[in-house]
Amino acid sequence: MVVFCPAGLFLTTALEPRIRCAVVSAYFSDRDTVLNDHEIDFLDWRFPYSTSVLRDENIAALICPRPLQIQSGTQDQLFPAAGGRETAAKTGNLYDKLGVKTNFSYYEFTGRHDFEGTAAWSFLEQHFAPQEIGGGSGI
Repeated sequence: MVVFCPAGLFLTTALEPRIRCAVVSAYFSDRDTVLNDHEIDFLDWRFPYSTSVLRDENIAALICPRPLQIQSGTQDQLFPAAGGRETAAKTGNLYDKLGVKTNFSYYEFTGRHDFEGTAAWSFLEQHFAPQEIGGGSGI
């Protein structure tokens, strides 16, 4: 699953074991910073327990050990890369402790609230057999 910003799809990936690999872009960050720095209160940013039990690194822990790439734009005006970097470090430590470090990737790119396709497709190719990506029997 490739997710650009919406929280619901990030949560779906955590809860649906049939989703074998995910790329999350323009969403993953430190919830406290994101929620306290914006006057706009988007529903998919603030939900019950989003700053306690359901922090982004905890949701990512539910995805682990499945492959997960997090993308952050260095100039993202909604989800600052600094928060993504900090939260991704916590997530990376979990993957490392479980011996599946190569299943986690934090990719930071020059850009705003956006998606970096080349890195995403490369990550997916790395974690799926070639025939599953369109060169064979299909998914």
